Amino acid sequence: MFKRIISFGALSTKNTFKARYPLRTTMDESCKSDIQLYEFDDLQKALKQKDQVPLNLVDVREDGEIKETGMVPGAIHVPLGQVESALDSSDEEFQRKYNFAKPKQDDPLIFMCKAGRRSYEAAKIAVKKDYSKMCEKIILFSFLLVYGINKIHSSEIRQFGYRDLTAMQETPDKPLHIIDVREKYEVDATGMIPGSIHLPSRQVKEALESTPEEFQHKYNAEKPKPEDNLVFICKSGVRSLQACETALKCGYKNAINYERGWFDWKCKYLKSQPDKGKDYFTSLNYVRTVD
Repeated sequence: MFKRIISFGALSTKNTFKARYPLRTTMDESCKSDIQLYEFDDLQKALKQKDQVPLNLVDVREDGEIKETGMVPGAIHVPLGQVESALDSSDEEFQRKYNFAKPKQDDPLIFMCKAGRRSYEAAKIAVKKDYSKMCEKIILFSFLLVYGINKIHSSEIRQFGYRDLTAMQETPDKPLHIIDVREKYEVDATGMIPGSIHLPSRQVKEALESTPEEFQHKYNAEKPKPEDNLVFICKSGVRSLQACETALKCGYKNAINYERGWFDWKCKYLKSQPDKGKDYFTSLNYVRTVD
């Protein structure tokens, strides 16, 4: 059986027990004695030790949520409605459907979602199907906040805020490329940082490995050189961070993550340059209306 089954849910920054662990008061009595609550630092420690102790992260959110925010690198996407059938499937069926090896019975298993409810339901399914038999504990994790996700990733990746990006734009030490990795519908709805390249996150690897001619033809922009500065941005900083990791693997050593995402840039741009910002976003709304 799985050595550990873990649910990973919503974290409050308040200090009261009820606020920090909102699911404790709603747990089934049959499961409560088996569940231990962990925080982000515990997950971070487990991830650092994953070479010694295999770790299986299972994200039980829906396709649309994953598409919007991305996942923790290495996580398996199994929507909550499929958890029971996935745990019942053979190793071959699991591999074919989810493109991951099915977790071994003695490996820790971590369920995670947006707020903790669905990951807890997934853990309960595993318990009721006897996956917790002879387990040490079933561990209920707290929500992986965006800043928490950033901590998990490589320390090689530089993190930028609005002031950092503005300073680099004003006094660049080398060519600068701002790359928006959101989906087309997101960019259509909000616009982008002026002069940025729209390159959806799922296309980053292919784009950076393409020829300069192919890149120019597909994205209507000059392909960045490996020594150039690349600042990736998305909605909340998760997909852009993953894009940075991809860029580093493709040989782009100056990949930078705009860690707080598009709405942070928009708010600070409007605050620092109210007239220019207002004109820019008004023109975007007009173009969208005309289109």
